[in-house]
Amino acid sequence: EVITADKEVWVDTMMKEELEMVKGEKAPYKTAGATFISFIVVGSVPLLSYAFADEDLTVNDPDLFLYSCLLTGVALAIVGSLKSIVNEKNILWGILETLTLGGLAALLAYFVGDLLEKLFI
Repeated sequence: EVITADKEVWVDTMMKEELEMVKGEKAPYKTAGATFISFIVVGSVPLLSYAFADEDLTVNDPDLFLYSCLLTGVALAIVGSLKSIVNEKNILWGILETLTLGGLAALLAYFVGDLLEKLFI
């Protein structure tokens, strides 16, 4: 009854508690800039093992692919935990969700790349 007496408090409570929506008060250009920079930084993580590989390792070395996968997993876990902190959600759930979605996206990209290679090469 106390919450419903003030319409603004009531709507804010419903948005956050029931609908799990957070009121957005951030500037769109700052959000877009942060997203772009994050995309560049996190998107370059899978390439780090190849960029810093020893001279005697080849690009097809399975160890490089494993290191790339591990680094990507760590990066996705960091993104998931930060996302959970910002959205005030369970950190473990955010990490698992981001790792799952990232893994599925990687699998899809791999199979699409394999299909395109067979079609064009």
